Amino acid sequence: MPDHCHIILEGKSEKSNLWKCMTLFKQLTGYYMARTVPGFVWQKDFYDHIIRSDKAVKKHTRYVADNPVRGGLVKDFMEYPYTGSLDYHLTDIL
Repeated sequence: MPDHCHIILEGKSEKSNLWKCMTLFKQLTGYYMARTVPGFVWQKDFYDHIIRSDKAVKKHTRYVADNPVRGGLVKDFMEYPYTGSLDYHLTDIL
């Protein structure tokens, strides 16, 4: 989406720190974007939610994938170039 993003993260070990991951993500991307896009700034905080079941993973993944559809950017989430995963194919989840 042009004005925000949704990210679903999965910790792969007991030492995973998703809060630190998001903080670092916002810091690094905010620095880059502020230098390349005049006036860009991330909102102060972020919303986090723990997904506890496979059913909930599917529900939240569908919500995120359909966001550009709801925004009128594409007719099918597969058409949006910035929807995807590094570890999974979305059709396997949905």
